[in-house]
Amino acid sequence: MAWHFEYPVSRPFPFRFYTSFIIIFFLIATVLLSLFNTIITGYDLRVTYSRDPNATISERMWYDKPGFAGISKLSPRCEPKEITIQQKFNTNKNGFIYSLSGIRNIQGTEAVPVPSMLYLNNTLEDCTINYIKIEMAKHMGRTAQQVAWQRFGPQLFAAMSCSITNLEGSMRFNLTTEYDLVPPTAAKRFDLSAGQPDRWIWAAEQNLYQFVTSNNTKDPAMWWAESLMSYGWLDTSSKMEAANSEEDYEAGRQWQSGSINFWPSGKTADMRSNDFFRRNWFFLQDSGSIYYGGEEYPIPKTITTPLDHMIYSADLLARSFYSAVSTDLGRTTGPNILMDENALQEFTKDYNSFEFGLISAGPATDSYDALKDKTGKPEVSSSTIYTTYLCQIPTRKLTATLIISVLLADLVLLRALWSIVTVTATYIVKERDPKGKFAITPHCTTRLIENKANQCTRCVEYDQIPHAEVEILPPKAVNTSYYPVYNQPYGQEYSLYHQPNVQG
Repeated sequence: MAWHFEYPVSRPFPFRFYTSFIIIFFLIATVLLSLFNTIITGYDLRVTYSRDPNATISERMWYDKPGFAGISKLSPRCEPKEITIQQKFNTNKNGFIYSLSGIRNIQGTEAVPVPSMLYLNNTLEDCTINYIKIEMAKHMGRTAQQVAWQRFGPQLFAAMSCSITNLEGSMRFNLTTEYDLVPPTAAKRFDLSAGQPDRWIWAAEQNLYQFVTSNNTKDPAMWWAESLMSYGWLDTSSKMEAANSEEDYEAGRQWQSGSINFWPSGKTADMRSNDFFRRNWFFLQDSGSIYYGGEEYPIPKTITTPLDHMIYSADLLARSFYSAVSTDLGRTTGPNILMDENALQEFTKDYNSFEFGLISAGPATDSYDALKDKTGKPEVSSSTIYTTYLCQIPTRKLTATLIISVLLADLVLLRALWSIVTVTATYIVKERDPKGKFAITPHCTTRLIENKANQCTRCVEYDQIPHAEVEILPPKAVNTSYYPVYNQPYGQEYSLYHQPNVQG
């Protein structure tokens, strides 16, 4: 027997409107699958860097709906930053630079020291300023250029503690910060050949008033904080030099350096009160003696001596430092000059008559009342640590790549769906009518087999119909009306084939 290629012969399903239903169903399926495949195969997660992970994560794509929430690749995500002890950072207010000095993981009543913490743009909470120190530096510890700019230079130091809540729980950490209006990088630029006078702007080209972002007009609170610090620094510096010049040089009583320490007293929340801080101070004299003043030496109501003027000026600078740090750390409650307009006016009332030497202060040039319409009212908001995060965001593929990817995925899924539909429909036909098993379907094909008598045999499933019932017809004599009857009501008898019309 010769071998031949074969082809399947099928018949329509005996369901009313089946064809129309399948066409509509597959049109809808094509649209939905294309949408699904566009999301699944049309986007990749690309690595990027973000300074605001909350905004990055909250960005919503057009497909970002609850139905696709289980597909992780659809959502942007950012990795937390590990912050270790001794690491330096600034807040999003871009004021001071802080150094992390200790971290504790709060577990119930215990505080477990840890070397680092994970940080993902968590809001700084419960910040407390514990201690402020003003170091009266004359020559010791200062460069020659610093001394050339200003003979005395107050060096400020503050110790604080804050909390965050992250995936590890509640973390309490200690941090410190410093401020010096004339840092070691403040170089002098005397140009004797051209006869140009020295200018402070040359000395502070990198950062004029030593905030990370100087002259921040977008944030009135930080703008005024920078002004409080620079004016207070210059005033204290001049008062230190004046008080020192009153001491007996020949007797070795002038100062080499000094330290003034401040702690919040808790007696008052009024930043204008001289009782806001407890304080003590130590001065190292040229003779080597230590000159000490404790809490028993309050600031007198009537200030007359140069020493009283210096202590009072240093106390005002410490209060300005307290307020500026509170604002930078985002303390929205508690004592703060920048949250009290009356106090801010009191501290800035003499700015328009301030006498400058080589060093300038700013950016304010007048009192708060004179400039508030221009700067706006200072407002303190919550702060976060300013850093860069590694993120992944969905990015659409190139158009050509997207079309090919979606087309291939559609073909695979539609082919699988078509197989499921046809198998299911065939099963239903066979179950509802036993005679449906004899229909010419992909499982029961018509084959033409030539035998020696040059006749052809129409084959059906021999296991369902006795072989004797298979009709043998002469070739080229059978009319095409042999197709089975369909669309008959189920349960009604009908013959497997039409009566063949055999022509002589």
